[in-house]
Amino acid sequence: MMGHELTALYGIDHARTLAIITPSHYRYNLETKKEKLAQYGERVWNISEGTVEEKAKAAIVKTEEFLHSLDIKTTLKEYTEDYEGTAETIAQRFVDRGWKGLGEHRNLAPEDVEKSISIRIEEAVQDLEGVKQIASRSQEGSSAVNICLLYTSPSPRD
Repeated sequence: MMGHELTALYGIDHARTLAIITPSHYRYNLETKKEKLAQYGERVWNISEGTVEEKAKAAIVKTEEFLHSLDIKTTLKEYTEDYEGTAETIAQRFVDRGWKGLGEHRNLAPEDVEKSISIRIEEAVQDLEGVKQIASRSQEGSSAVNICLLYTSPSPRD
């Protein structure tokens, strides 16, 4: 459903919206999906080393690497500069439609949509120079990502 909303909002084809949503959805739901993700990693990517959780995380990384090898972008900001507020918009659209239990187990609420999209924002900035800490907070109708930067004063000129 989240991918369909991205298609409706931005005109991105559904396959590409799945590439945007899937990695963060898997990371957000790692606790409930890790056994299946580990199994997927073993069967598809031949991941044999590590704990169940390590295999699951490696499978997510391998999936992203595969998508990138096909030149498929995996973040919304790579498709549009107008991505801010998207998580809240999608969550509100779900609320407006009365969609309160999404996913195969019908246990994902609209605020989970916001959290899983916030994860992608965190991932997009985590490797930038000077990022010390990232924290996000999501609730129905809003999502905020706080980025703490390490300030270093410029070196004096000789």
